[in-house]
Amino acid sequence: MAKNKKWINSVVFITALVLLNVAGNYFFHRFDFTADKRFTLSEKTKTLLTKNRKPITITVFLDGQLPPAFKRLQTGVKDLLSDFKAYSTAEVKLVYVDPLAGLTVEEQDTVIYNMAQDGIEATRTALKTESGTIEKIVVPAAVIEVDGKQMPVKLLQNFNVAGGYEENINRSIENLEYTFTSNLKKVLNGYNPRIGFTESNDELTDLELEDARVTLANNYIVGRVNLNTITKEGLDKLNMMIIAKPKKTFTETEKYKINYFVMNGGRVLWSIDQNNADLENLRT
Repeated sequence: MAKNKKWINSVVFITALVLLNVAGNYFFHRFDFTADKRFTLSEKTKTLLTKNRKPITITVFLDGQLPPAFKRLQTGVKDLLSDFKAYSTAEVKLVYVDPLAGLTVEEQDTVIYNMAQDGIEATRTALKTESGTIEKIVVPAAVIEVDGKQMPVKLLQNFNVAGGYEENINRSIENLEYTFTSNLKKVLNGYNPRIGFTESNDELTDLELEDARVTLANNYIVGRVNLNTITKEGLDKLNMMIIAKPKKTFTETEKYKINYFVMNGGRVLWSIDQNNADLENLRT
């Protein structure tokens, strides 16, 4: 009798597992038990993912050995993109890779240079290892690809330079859904003009520009431009450059690049603090 009861319990348990598995194929829901529902995708994002029928490939360059702060950013990205994959009607392929792994210094420089031309920026930080602290080059970025069209995604926002990585990464994690959704929308909708806010002359930070960037991002590809490092190829990809309240003197190289940009059809919008303006800094 006891054996029969044990056998019946086993059958019931196995049957329940099978039914749950079958039901899972027809019914889907992701639960968020946080008070502020910060891990719940917005309805706009869900609608975008369910309506899209084109396969999406998202390559994330945050991989390999990372400092703790960037590890948290990586975890936030993985959690978000797993939700993207779960809600999407079309296939979403996720690729995580360290683009600099196993390369020599010269090879890394070449990769960083080529990525910068496509709007993908690398950053240097410190990484603690068993043998001590070493410099680590991290690429906090991703690329969304649909139908052969690619869109770079900046994962680490420069909200507050003085606040350091911890504060900026916390804010960046909070903004991940908007960051990915807005860029996915752009690549699905086709061409969008590129606008670059300069950042090499102590201009306004990402936090100070947040409202403007969010508004412009609805219709444009918005990013930061470092006049010290951007090449002619990079400038050729821009449609407009916004120089917002620069505080440092422009070098001759920077002036040349601005002139090159304008002479080749680019537009420049200057936002100057009239109380501290010094036109001598701009004259060539």
